Amino acid sequence: LAYVEWFSAFQAPDHNHGLCKVLCTIKNREQIASIVPINNIHCSTHLIPRFGPITPHDGVLLMSLTSVLHSL
Repeated sequence: LAYVEWFSAFQAPDHNHGLCKVLCTIKNREQIASIVPINNIHCSTHLIPRFGPITPHDGVLLMSLTSVLHSL
């Protein structure tokens, strides 16, 4: 068995990065998820977070990640 979180169908590719967007499927303000037999899974997918049109180049993201890793 596998835990699966459901997402919308693909939308048109984004003009900034050319990747297709999906949205979480929500019902009653909760994300829809299911437990399904592994035999029902035809392929997996890799989702990346939605970034803005400009990635910050000031090192803030890297510094935040570094501080989290050092606090472990």
